Amino acid sequence: MRLTPKIPKIGESEGFSNSDLFELKGFGERLSNLIIKINEPLVIVLDGAWGSGKSTFIKQWSGVLREQRTPVIIFDAFENDYHEDAFFTLASQVIEQAQKILGKTRTTKQFIEQTKKVGRVLVPLTAKLMIRAASLGALSASDLTESSDEIMKTISGDVSETIERVLDDKIKKIESDKLAIESFRSHLARLAGAMSEKLADVTDKASHLPPLVIVIDELDRCRPPFSINLLERIKHLFSVEGVCFVLVTHLPQLAVAIRGSYGQDMNAERYLEKFYHLKLSLPDDTRTGGPKKKYEKYVDYLWSSMELATDDPHWDALLQGGIVNFSYSYSLSYRTIERVVSCVALVTAATSKRNLRWPPLIVGLCVMKVENPSLYERVKNGVLEWEDAFKFLNMTPWNDQAAYDFYYRSWKFALSKNLSNEGWEEQYFSELHRYNLRRERIIPFMIGYIEELFQTKS
Repeated sequence: MRLTPKIPKIGESEGFSNSDLFELKGFGERLSNLIIKINEPLVIVLDGAWGSGKSTFIKQWSGVLREQRTPVIIFDAFENDYHEDAFFTLASQVIEQAQKILGKTRTTKQFIEQTKKVGRVLVPLTAKLMIRAASLGALSASDLTESSDEIMKTISGDVSETIERVLDDKIKKIESDKLAIESFRSHLARLAGAMSEKLADVTDKASHLPPLVIVIDELDRCRPPFSINLLERIKHLFSVEGVCFVLVTHLPQLAVAIRGSYGQDMNAERYLEKFYHLKLSLPDDTRTGGPKKKYEKYVDYLWSSMELATDDPHWDALLQGGIVNFSYSYSLSYRTIERVVSCVALVTAATSKRNLRWPPLIVGLCVMKVENPSLYERVKNGVLEWEDAFKFLNMTPWNDQAAYDFYYRSWKFALSKNLSNEGWEEQYFSELHRYNLRRERIIPFMIGYIEELFQTKS
C-alpha cells in the first residue's frame, strides 16, 4: 500500500500511446496542428487550476511533438527559480537541446557567442543590485555608473565637456547593447530553424518547418520576481520567428504574484495579457456537468497505483463509489482527489473487517477534511448539526439512489438529534450493538481512525 500514487513514467517520445488517463489525446493533436501551422512568434498560455493534470498532459503532448519530429524543450520554472536571472538558465537549455540535435556546429557556436554578449549586457545590472544589497544601501545605483566615475575623475576639469563625453559614451553603450540583443534574437531564429530542418530532414528550403517549442511548466509556483523576470525575458529576448512558447500555469495564481510585487491596485490580469497571444484551457467535461467516467477511471487508477485493493472487494467498491460521487458533485481537481484517497488509505491501513467502519462516514469525513477543513473541525468538536452535514454531502447530482440512501441514512443516524423512526434505524442500532458503541460516539470513533490511525477503543 502507498499513500501517494506512483509518478507515471512517460517516455520522451511516448505521447498518448500507452496511457491517456485524462482523455486529452484529441486536444493534444489539435494543439500540435495549430502550432505547426503558425508562421509567426507565438506565446500560448495553457491555463488550468492546480492539480488539473497540466504537467502530465505536457509530458505526453511533448511526446507527440517529438513523434512529429518537432524540436521541443520542457523548462521547469519552479526547479530553476533559484537563479537570479531567467535568461541564463533558459538560454542554457536552448544550447543543450541545439547541441543534442545539431552537435557543435557553427550555428550553435555562434548562438553561444551571442548569448555571452547579451549576458554581458544583463550582468552589470544584476551586479549593481547585489553590490547595493551587500552595502546595506550605502551605495546607490548612480554610485556604480560610469558617469559617476568619470565625474569624480574630472571634477576639477571642464564640467560641460565631461558631461558631453559621458553622454556620448552612454548613447554608444545603449546602441551596442541594442545590437547585441538584436543579434541574439536573429541567431536564435536561425538556430531554431536549423534544429527543425535537421529533425524534419528536408532538402526543400521552401518547405514549412515546425517551430522550436519551448514549454514553460510550473510558472505559477515560482518566486514572483523570477516568474516576472522570465516573462519579460521571453517577450524581449526569446520571442522570435520559428519559436513557440507554451506557458503552463494558473493565471489567477500568477496574477496574485504580480499584485504581490507591484501592489494590490495593479491590474494584474491586463498586465499579463501583454505576454501572450492566446489562452487555452484543458477540456474537462467532468467540471462542466459531464459524465462520471473520467472520475471513475481516475479513482480506479489511484486504487491500482497506490496498491489499495484489500481482501474485501465490497469494502473497496463502497469506498471508490463514494469518492467518485463526491468528486463529481464537487468537481474536485485530480490533485484533490489524490489527497482524499490518501486520507482513505490511512483508514484502510489502520482497520480491518473486525473494526466498525462505515464507508459513508469515512469517505465523507475524508472529503470534508481535505475540501472543507473548517467544517471538519466543527464535526471534530461535536458541534456540526445534521442539517449542515446534509448540505455538505451535496448528494443530489449523484444520480445514484442506492448511494444517496446509504449516505443519507448513515449521516442522519450519526448526527440527527431526533430520528424519525422511518424503519431503517433498527438495522443501524443492531450494528452498533455488536461493537458496544453509543450512537453519539460514531463520528468521534470514525475520526479516531483518521486522526490517530490506531485508535481501538471508543
